Amino acid sequence: MSRKDALLLMMESNIFFGLSPEECIFLEEIMSPHEKIFQKEEVIWGEDEEIQHIGLILSGRVLGEKFYCDGQSHLVHSFGTLDVIGFETIFSSGRRSPITYLAAEETCLLLFSRTIVERQGVIPMKLQMKIKDNMIRILADENIKSMYKLEVLSRRSLRSRIMTFLRIMEKKSGEKTFHIGMDRERFARYLCVNRSALSYELSQMQKDGLIRFEKDLFTVL
Repeated sequence: MSRKDALLLMMESNIFFGLSPEECIFLEEIMSPHEKIFQKEEVIWGEDEEIQHIGLILSGRVLGEKFYCDGQSHLVHSFGTLDVIGFETIFSSGRRSPITYLAAEETCLLLFSRTIVERQGVIPMKLQMKIKDNMIRILADENIKSMYKLEVLSRRSLRSRIMTFLRIMEKKSGEKTFHIGMDRERFARYLCVNRSALSYELSQMQKDGLIRFEKDLFTVL
């Protein structure tokens, strides 16, 4: 990706919201972020790994997963283009990732050193405060997402979990038809069920006239 395209994406991302083009160019020059491409299923950061960078997703998708010793896994988060990963760990006391970040497809990250938020004098205080304010806003949004997920997983029946999740997605998108950004296997892991059970229930819900779906495109009827 060209430097110009990367700068344009920087200006569109939540972490640099409200910054002028000149401020983004200044940050790009002083922080010297570097692009890195990860192949599908490649681990970006492993669980308990100390994170040294903040990653801005320029293209592709990143999954945040929790793996267990019995071979099971749980999809905690799904991140898309212009989302930022790693900053919540940067702000934590231990700075070690609680989950594994891996590429769901070929993914390009723009990696910034954590000095963007922690070292005084590297970035002017006014500009650094703007970035921190944006990070606090992103953290608040992530907290709300976690609350939504708790709402979904608190439902006892699988059908109720699915409908609760789809109603939340419908509300967020403002449309009856929307992409959920997960394939069937990852959707099952998000709901903490097996894939065959999810596929069966989705088919039954479609027969009952509750939903219509094709791959990750869903319509709430």
